[in-house]
Amino acid sequence: MKVSQLQIQRNYQNVKHVGKQVSPQKSSFKIEKNPNLPSFNDVLTTTIKPEREIQFSAHAMKRIDARNINVDMERLETGLEVVRKKGSRNSLLLMDNDAFLVNVKNKTVITAVDQQSMKNNVFTNIDSVAIV
Repeated sequence: MKVSQLQIQRNYQNVKHVGKQVSPQKSSFKIEKNPNLPSFNDVLTTTIKPEREIQFSAHAMKRIDARNINVDMERLETGLEVVRKKGSRNSLLLMDNDAFLVNVKNKTVITAVDQQSMKNNVFTNIDSVAIV
C-alpha cells in the first residue's frame, strides 16, 4: 500500500474508559486494537522504503524529466561508490547513452545529459569519468 493510496478512515478504534477518575499523570483510557486494520508498524514498514543514498538537485530533476532519461539507481549507486573509493570529488558517470554529473562528497546528481544533448558539449570541473 502506498502512502498516496492511504485514506483517512472514519472507523477509529474503540476507546473505552477504564477507570472512574481521570488523572492528569496517568491515562485512564485503553485503546482496543481492531484486528481488521493493519498495525501502524506494518503500514510504516510497507509504505516507507529506506531513502536512497543518492540525491538529485532540482536542476538534475528538471533535466531528467525534460530529456526523458531513465535512471537505473543501482548502477548509479555502484558508479558513485567506485569513484568515491578512488577519491573523486566531481565525477561524470556514463550509463548507456546518458551521462550524470555527480558531486561525490554530497552524493548528489548535479545534472543529467542524454546522448543528443552530449553532442558538442564540454564537461568541466570534473576529476574523473566512470562507465557504469
